[in-house]
Amino acid sequence: MSPQSDEKTRTARWIMRRTPIAALGTIDRRTGEPYVSFVPVALDFDATPVLLLSDLSEHTLNVRADPRISLLFDATRERDIPADGARLTVQGSLARSGEGRHERRFIARHPSASIYAEFADFNIYAVDGRHAHLVEGFGKARWLRTADILLADVDMARLEAIEAGFHGMECGKFTVSGIDPDGIDLRHEGSIGRLWLDTPSHQPESFEQLLNTGARPH
Repeated sequence: MSPQSDEKTRTARWIMRRTPIAALGTIDRRTGEPYVSFVPVALDFDATPVLLLSDLSEHTLNVRADPRISLLFDATRERDIPADGARLTVQGSLARSGEGRHERRFIARHPSASIYAEFADFNIYAVDGRHAHLVEGFGKARWLRTADILLADVDMARLEAIEAGFHGMECGKFTVSGIDPDGIDLRHEGSIGRLWLDTPSHQPESFEQLLNTGARPH
């Protein structure tokens, strides 16, 4: 079994892929103390987190001085007792991205951000993760390597081409906003949904079957 198909690493990607908002922790350039902010987040095909940040924001100014960050994905909100819910903290560094698909995937995840992406002082950043702390509920915590969470051997160009063919297809009241080896992202107005594959796939037939099963987005 590859690390990427391990139950814990799949759970980590499940948290990341279904969580459009994260808490970004940076090191305050003036005081050296932790600084935490709210950021929309998208994911690359392999699950690398991608952010759209203003050059003028405090967290971006902090990253310019010290690129080390942490990113908290919180999937506890649906639980009556939040402490029983799942969450994941990714530790690593943040750097400007030169990949065009990162901006496309971010805007597909957050359409309202398209206007900001056109501003000269907004740029796309990608997380170079090293470690991640997975908490699946009270007393259920484990450290993971981010390299084991991210999907290996992902054919980015192939997936971009497949995604273009599925973009905008209907699934009930939702439409397809993106695909990745773990499943399909869906959007309806301001709501998001998700269809999950049982095992990661790069085959268009897998996404067709998933859409045709009548599975309920979650």
